Amino acid sequence: MSEPNLFESLDDGRAEIEAMIRAARHYVRPSDDLRPRTLEAAREYCGDRRAEKKLGSFALAVLVLLLISSPAIRYAMMLQSTVANRSADEVHHLAAELATHREIGSHWALAEAFSQVRHIQASRLGRSNHRMK
Repeated sequence: MSEPNLFESLDDGRAEIEAMIRAARHYVRPSDDLRPRTLEAAREYCGDRRAEKKLGSFALAVLVLLLISSPAIRYAMMLQSTVANRSADEVHHLAAELATHREIGSHWALAEAFSQVRHIQASRLGRSNHRMK
């Protein structure tokens, strides 16, 4: 006895299934709300995808902003520490010393103190710019 050919049995099974499907075509009908439900599901899926894309774009924009602003913030902090603002007490103390040592009026001593503080800050700023390059 020979074994049955595998492909022949598959062809027979396929033909049988196709015949069953053809016979059932008159019994199976889509419901009246199938199209609206399908369209609504497709709209919902597209809306979800659109929301995911917007969220991804927003996350990417935040990441780029952080990457760009991080060096700028670091540079600003370095400048702030390099050109530290003297407090008003320090400026007035310097003005009092200038008025005493140079024997000038307090108003002119205060103007000279501000001038010296600005000169010190400008020299520090110049050195920090050279370090950054």
